Amino acid sequence: MRHGHPHAKRGLLIGWGAWGDPAAAPDELFHQAVSSLLLEWAEARLEAPYMVHVVGESWSGRAYQLREVLGRCAVPHSFCLADSNNGRALLAETGGDEGLPAVVFPNGTVL
Repeated sequence: MRHGHPHAKRGLLIGWGAWGDPAAAPDELFHQAVSSLLLEWAEARLEAPYMVHVVGESWSGRAYQLREVLGRCAVPHSFCLADSNNGRALLAETGGDEGLPAVVFPNGTVL
């Protein structure tokens, strides 16, 4: 399985109370464990598969507003400085050099 899905993670499910602190709330611990696993996996890949990229200048108020809205709406997103290697690569790939900030969607659409 590892060769076909190199980013796959494994988890072990056991009966409640069979291991760990029986005094804690089971649903809360389960939620925390699964959330931590998913966060580690996403961070290891450095981006989510449906991530929106914002490319802008470091002190751009509009770029900050865009990131703020995406965060409040729980949209996976990243921010790249326009003069960074990642920012230049994103703009070159998508042809989004018309103006900053640029919002690059997973399908390649640029606003």
